[in-house]
Amino acid sequence: MNFREKILLIPHSFVALGVIETLKALGRYVLLRPSDLSFDKKYSTETRTRIDTNYYRTSPERFVRHLISNLGIDYREFDFVDIGCGKGRVLLIASNYPFRSISGVEIQRSVCVAAKKNLQIYKSIEQKCFNIQIHNLDARSFEPSIANTVFYFFEPFDKFVLGDVLAKIAHRVKGQGKTIYVVCVWPNLGPMLTFIEKLGFQTIRHQKMLVSALNYTVFTLHSAE
Repeated sequence: MNFREKILLIPHSFVALGVIETLKALGRYVLLRPSDLSFDKKYSTETRTRIDTNYYRTSPERFVRHLISNLGIDYREFDFVDIGCGKGRVLLIASNYPFRSISGVEIQRSVCVAAKKNLQIYKSIEQKCFNIQIHNLDARSFEPSIANTVFYFFEPFDKFVLGDVLAKIAHRVKGQGKTIYVVCVWPNLGPMLTFIEKLGFQTIRHQKMLVSALNYTVFTLHSAE
């Protein structure tokens, strides 16, 4: 993406990230120095730094709120599942919405322990969902509930694993009369769109951002009974 195309993305970034995070994004574009400390300072959590030598990153709070708030759903009728939940920041943000339940799936045990600790620490007057669980297992082994669900992915693994997980979700709810939303925050999901749509998912939005790591695509799947 050239500089002019980056400039054209600024208005959407102001909406999705806010002025401060957009300016940070512009700074990262120039200096390549990521920074997002405000969430942990606000809630005394630790959701940002890596454990041991494992590669780790998380999403800005306002960005996640923007994605969840613009789904246009009745949260009380949906579960929320973060596949590759890391230290649980997205789970905590999602808990400020009245989902029926919230689940995180994380393969690394040490990171999973950190996420559970953050759940215990987190206190917010905005919190509306307290039914939160974290599962320490491979995403391909996770058995999704047959229920209306929002699935969130922040590029936790390669596209081949993503394809396997989405195929399992589509098969699981087939003929069950359920509605699924999938939010994929992924730098370059374009090559996968045709495959995902063949599974029955419909692309609602495919949005590029100033920082390619925050490019996102939203899909939905309505399984008839």
